[in-house]
Amino acid sequence: MRRVFVGKVFAIPAEEVEREKCGGCGWRTNTFYVIAENEEEAKKLAKEGHAGLCGECLADLLVNYGYEIVKNER
Repeated sequence: MRRVFVGKVFAIPAEEVEREKCGGCGWRTNTFYVIAENEEEAKKLAKEGHAGLCGECLADLLVNYGYEIVKNER
């Protein structure tokens, strides 16, 4: 059975969450990318250290775990 998670990718500046290292590779980044339902949740997850990847680690996650990107039609 296929699980579907509907979320959006948010770009959170490092200074907003008082962190500087990627949760994947541990390198410094200026921007954390978080997949969440809304921006408030994304910031909370990044600030608590439960989420937040650099661009390269986000791309690896999308490729290696078979995520599909679907544009939201508005």
